[in-house]
Amino acid sequence: MKKIIISSALISLSLISNSQVNLKSIDTNYIDKSFSPKEDFFMFANNNWIKNNPIPASESRWGSFNELEESNNIKLTDILTEAEKNTGEKGSQNQLLGDYYSSFIDIETRNKLGFTPIQNDLDKINEITNKKELISVISQMHKDGINALFSYSIDQDLKNVNQHISYFYQSGIGLPNCEYYTKPEKNDILEAYKVHINKLFQLIGYNELEAKNKANDIVVFETKLAESMMTKAELRVPENSYNPESKKNFLLKASNFDFETYFSLIGAQNFDTLIIGQPLYFDKINILFKNENLQTFKDYLIARTIDHYASHLSEDFISQNFSFYGTVLSGTKEMKPISERAINEITSSTIGDLLGKAFVEIYFSEKAQQKVNEMVDNLLVV
Repeated sequence: MKKIIISSALISLSLISNSQVNLKSIDTNYIDKSFSPKEDFFMFANNNWIKNNPIPASESRWGSFNELEESNNIKLTDILTEAEKNTGEKGSQNQLLGDYYSSFIDIETRNKLGFTPIQNDLDKINEITNKKELISVISQMHKDGINALFSYSIDQDLKNVNQHISYFYQSGIGLPNCEYYTKPEKNDILEAYKVHINKLFQLIGYNELEAKNKANDIVVFETKLAESMMTKAELRVPENSYNPESKKNFLLKASNFDFETYFSLIGAQNFDTLIIGQPLYFDKINILFKNENLQTFKDYLIARTIDHYASHLSEDFISQNFSFYGTVLSGTKEMKPISERAINEITSSTIGDLLGKAFVEIYFSEKAQQKVNEMVDNLLVV
């Protein structure tokens, strides 16, 4: 895929720290007057910046926000390194951040462990003997944050902010959206995805033929899911994904999948109404759960599990995961340094707020807070 440049659009972002506040709203050095602003304002405003800021090999896009992120990552790495050295009491901010960071960057230990950290999860899937047992495994995967078959959450009601409500949403495919499975122009990526799954299964011990067959079946299965999903354009219309349904009616319509047991296992039993994001998708799940081969379901759940944990396993999983999601889908040629990958993992995890808190404590000074408050006040002036 082509790399993307996000231009600075004449805006030079500055970093606010304890020691310095450097403000520069417009930098005319970015302007290239060889372009007419009437004919191509983008190149007129940004071409000199673009020429002097090539996209790094580890990035799929580059712009002023990336520069800001790069600078912040240096500070965040310092915070994590210090937390690793001084972990403090169990449960403390430093202990949680330091231990996570230490274990993530310890590639030597991760290589020794291979995929054994997820062996128990894979065994539970392989031990499934009937579709009723699938419910238990899927519910546990959802509690562990693994994207499988569909997503369920309790969120603020979009049409009544005074209450929360249960939401069901289409989910569970390995590619970004349904069009990667259904559009002919995406077929090369779909084939590359099939190869990716094949290699993942080989990494957990299957021979090449077994892995190839499983990859084929999984892609066929995910394509069936994708065919009933809403497209990106359809999802942009909020009303399309707001479909209230009584719990009683939903259970009757989705009778093949034991959602009553699912609700019980994830601890969501006492509610009367839920929002079905994409009704046709859940109709398809109900049909597939009745008609699809049990082994296909099991292989699909194994693929979703490996995909979820790949970046936390040994280097062979990391490399394979990057070769597809990093290079094929995003166009990046090199992985980011492991410290930056650790930061990305932490900021998207349940302890991400702790890292933000540590950053603010060190780098967001009282002077910087006053400056931000002043900026907000100026925005409110009519």
